[in-house]
Amino acid sequence: MFRSTSPRRRALKLWISAALLIVTGLAWTSPIAAAVAVPEAAQSDPDKAIQTEETNLWIESGTVRLRATFHRLIRPDGKPSPAAVLVHGSAPTPRANLSFYTDACLRAGLSVLAFDKRGCGESTGEFRPFNVTESESIFAELAQDAANAHKWLRAQEGIDSARVGFVGGSQAGWIMPLASLQATDTAFIVSGAGPPLSAGEEAYHGDLCGDGGVGEHTVAEADLLLKSFKGPHGFDPSPILAKTTIPMLWIFMTADSVIPTNASIERIDALITAGRINHSMHILENADHNYRDIDTGVSHDIAPIVKAWLDTEPGSPRNLNR
Repeated sequence: MFRSTSPRRRALKLWISAALLIVTGLAWTSPIAAAVAVPEAAQSDPDKAIQTEETNLWIESGTVRLRATFHRLIRPDGKPSPAAVLVHGSAPTPRANLSFYTDACLRAGLSVLAFDKRGCGESTGEFRPFNVTESESIFAELAQDAANAHKWLRAQEGIDSARVGFVGGSQAGWIMPLASLQATDTAFIVSGAGPPLSAGEEAYHGDLCGDGGVGEHTVAEADLLLKSFKGPHGFDPSPILAKTTIPMLWIFMTADSVIPTNASIERIDALITAGRINHSMHILENADHNYRDIDTGVSHDIAPIVKAWLDTEPGSPRNLNR
């Protein structure tokens, strides 16, 4: 029988999401023009620093004002830069907590726009915790914010307006495709540990195995029970994912029990098999929801993964070598 996500379970999930972001996130740099030195092990050329110009600003999104930081990448060749809007997971996070993705995107060759989630940090509006019943309206608000951020970013000097996309993790896997319906010029989407399943399926699986904590069932048992799920679905991205032609990279971690990882891999594999070759997957073995190897404790560096994917298909709008 379907069991809706309990308030205790939802609170645990938000706590886990926030804790993971804190553990992985890098210290936020001051919002001033800066030359960010990238650790030698993580950059392609250790003799070069990534040059960025950082600006704090406000983005209007309906009645909500989003506080944001624009990290403009200054390319050595002087050409306009491709760019990404960062999209939040389910936790009530300010933009400082997205520094893991900010760092990865800059090293992948993307300028970055990061904003405080509505109702969080300096942004106005109301933060609404995830729940299946209200998932469609909650996600619609968050998608509107992402789409307005995308519109702002495309209009900036030094940005290649034809190569602006979305990057984010977890709940962002729902928000970004939805936002692309408004941001029709979206060039690419990178989803880290984002579920391509319905909100109801994800919540049901999380209830069964504990959303990354301790549950009544193992992940394998939850996977099996998920196949016979009959409960309310709430927001379902399936129609969008089946129709979109936007290039999408899905990064999954095999030790991630926060989302239904195995079912998510199967869903994307089915789309690719059906001819939706705009979808791509990269699977990190033995890594948890936060990209961390569960044996060594070392986090995977997603910058080279994202850059390698963005550099493919010469002539495509997402190609960084143009």
